[in-house]
Amino acid sequence: MAGTHNDDSSIRQKASHNQSSVNPGLTSLWRRALEQTIELAALHLGKLRKYAPRNVLDRYDAWRLRHMVFKGERRLVPEAALEDSYNQALQLLKSKGVELGDYLEFGVYCGASLACMHRTLQRTRINHVRLFGFDSFEGFPDIAKYDDGGAWQPGDFRFDYKSTRKFLTLSGVDWGRVFLTKGFFSDTLKSDLIRRHRINKASLIMVDCDLYTSSKEALNFCAPLIKDHAVIFFDDWNSHNGKLARNNMGQKRAFDEFLKENSHFIAEELVSYTSHVNNWPNNAKVFLVSHADSQTHTPGTTCSNCISAAWTLDFGWSELIGYSGLC
Repeated sequence: MAGTHNDDSSIRQKASHNQSSVNPGLTSLWRRALEQTIELAALHLGKLRKYAPRNVLDRYDAWRLRHMVFKGERRLVPEAALEDSYNQALQLLKSKGVELGDYLEFGVYCGASLACMHRTLQRTRINHVRLFGFDSFEGFPDIAKYDDGGAWQPGDFRFDYKSTRKFLTLSGVDWGRVFLTKGFFSDTLKSDLIRRHRINKASLIMVDCDLYTSSKEALNFCAPLIKDHAVIFFDDWNSHNGKLARNNMGQKRAFDEFLKENSHFIAEELVSYTSHVNNWPNNAKVFLVSHADSQTHTPGTTCSNCISAAWTLDFGWSELIGYSGLC
């Protein structure tokens, strides 16, 4: 890991050196010239795409995507709303007297959501929570072609590992508390990883891997790590305009099955971070998942044999809505 840390710190050093040693006006001119060249190339490529070899198109599209992400032209999550939701989750867990465990994220992509959590932990001065990110960095696995009625394709949402590390480094993450695991979940989400990193507890979980199969693998991995309470964020619950959830596919199916197989968990739906963002699809769902042993079961919360209701928290997180997905 030492070599990787040196590489990450060198990114910041090079950026600082370049800014101080190059005339800002000249740098701006060169940057604009490069951007115009890219725009012109994209225009011509758009006309010639049908003649280009697939591997050339894939490389160009990956390069263009990285360019847009690093320039901030492509927002991958509603960052302000997500950070507010993360902060509210931390408040909720603290109000229950929870000793916070680690943050686990499944489906890292470029690292935007993980960077949001890192900033939130820094602002709240919570220094002991570690952040673990899991991703193939090769896009969806082959099973995607059969999952969720063919809604996905293998290789979709690919963002390479090196670029993700660069994005996170430029976002200022502390690599002493951030750990990325590369590989498909079926290969990496094993008990030996829990032992190796000494992950004793997960209190905040982001499931951002779209597929039913991948989401279920992530939830199964987390089950023994939810010791009392955990907040689980699903970023893709209502993807495809809600079609998957309406047809009990994708992340909804994964979570329903997870709760049925773990009847000792009670799920309470919280307000989604995408529910109040203008010009952003309301795809996300957020749940407080509690171990039955950690509280007295309140009528109106969801387990394997009860129906939900709605109520409001006193301490300031607007509505808390009971999840009725199973009953």
